[in-house]
Amino acid sequence: MVTFSRLLHANAVDPMLRSDEGSLTLLYPALTRGEKRLCCLLSLDMDAKHMARLLMIQPDSVKKTRHRLRRKLGMKPDETFTSFFSSL
Repeated sequence: MVTFSRLLHANAVDPMLRSDEGSLTLLYPALTRGEKRLCCLLSLDMDAKHMARLLMIQPDSVKKTRHRLRRKLGMKPDETFTSFFSSL
C-alpha cells in the first residue's frame, strides 16, 4: 500500500507543494498541515476515495476539507484544483 510519506519521498508531488518553503505556504500561510497534504493529492487529480485511503481518513472528510479549501484559497466555483495549482 502506498502511504502519503512514500508518495512524497518518491518525488511524485510537485516541489512547490512538498516543501514548507514552497509557494503554496508563502501564498497561503493559514493552511494547516492536513490541508497542505490534501493539496498535494489534489494536484495529482486523485479521487476522494483514493485520497482518503492514503491519508487514512473517511472519504466524507476529504470532501468536506476540499470544500473548505476552495473557500480558503479563493477559488472560483468552476475552477479545478489541477488548474488552480498549475497557475501558482
